[in-house]
Amino acid sequence: MQLIHWFTNNKKFESQDTVALLETILDGIVDPIDSTLRDFCGRCIREFLRWSIKQTTPQQQEKSSVNTKSLFKRLYSFALHPNAFKRLGASLAFNNIYREFRLVNHMIGESCTFEFWRSESIDTTV
Repeated sequence: MQLIHWFTNNKKFESQDTVALLETILDGIVDPIDSTLRDFCGRCIREFLRWSIKQTTPQQQEKSSVNTKSLFKRLYSFALHPNAFKRLGASLAFNNIYREFRLVNHMIGESCTFEFWRSESIDTTV
């Protein structure tokens, strides 16, 4: 978890280190075999979003929250993916970050919020 705290303190969009961390976490949340890994990665995503918010000033949040955008871009992609485990991963991630999502709703925008909610209503049966 400490690595998540460290790597969420980036100032540029899609920083290589932060993207590598995020991709690794997202690879784990879509694992078709290990449910404990999926649960742990869900907690890691929650921590990623929480610390991304903590380490961004309100002025930066109003302009653009780089880590939040990066995370939601990937989750939206997973939610619409034909692979059932990627859709399941998106749902697990969203269930883990819902509380923080309510806090950052102004950062994401109304249209993105609506699209994400719509994509989460897609059938996630495996």
